[in-house]
Amino acid sequence: MTSRIPAMPYIEAVLDGLRTENEIITSAWSKNLHWGYWASPDAADLSIEGYCRAMDELTRRHFLHLELGPGKRVADVGCGLGGAISLLDETFEGLELVGVNIDARQIEHARANVKPRPGSNNRIDFVVADACQLPFENGCLDAVLSVECIFHFPSRNRYLAEVRRVLKPGGRLVVSDFVANPFRLPLLALLYLPFHSAVRGTYGEAAPPPTRGLYRRLARRNGLELVHVDDVTANTLPNYKVLPRIVRQLGRDSAVRAVRFLEYATRLGVYTYDILTFRTRE
Repeated sequence: MTSRIPAMPYIEAVLDGLRTENEIITSAWSKNLHWGYWASPDAADLSIEGYCRAMDELTRRHFLHLELGPGKRVADVGCGLGGAISLLDETFEGLELVGVNIDARQIEHARANVKPRPGSNNRIDFVVADACQLPFENGCLDAVLSVECIFHFPSRNRYLAEVRRVLKPGGRLVVSDFVANPFRLPLLALLYLPFHSAVRGTYGEAAPPPTRGLYRRLARRNGLELVHVDDVTANTLPNYKVLPRIVRQLGRDSAVRAVRFLEYATRLGVYTYDILTFRTRE
């Protein structure tokens, strides 16, 4: 069955900018395509270079929960341009790393730019595949991560089921996601209305954020257990200063409004930005 690539206008804009060697886009997004993490938000470096370092720091927060070491086989599902695979290669030795993405253009970029570090004894591969139809045998992976992309997958429920199928006993999944506060959902409906067209026109077919309770239920349904939630919302707030500045330079006022919606939802406590760790149930 052929999987359909979801509409993701911001990804299209980045790929076009990389193809035409747009200086701003190549500086900001030639490696990562996600939020940044600042350990000291009040003293954040708001330059493009500081934002790029912050994106790497967010990725590293995922690694803390993966329990990695030599001989482990790891998949980055929704790997984008290969930034997390590159950082895993820089950080660890003796890993078998596989990046998975439904968009062949992103995989092509990753293959061209991400190679194993000499002397690392790491192996790297990239494959085009749907997150809900993973191209792996049952129980063959030690860990899976998905950095800020699960909302683009066809179904969180089906994705968790696939991850459980391919993970070994005791294997781990770490994802980052915007997570909804169930007590603020009426406020979300009011807030979203004036930003609807900008959000859809920027982020495309992104599924609405789930609650932590829904994540727990989906995990249990699929043989997983939610074992840790790292709420890094405060550490992501500088994104709302950096990103409007960048996208405004690109002449994308609609994208500025889309970022503003996420800022308001976050500052009002409607959303948190969580890194969630799941473990296969014995």
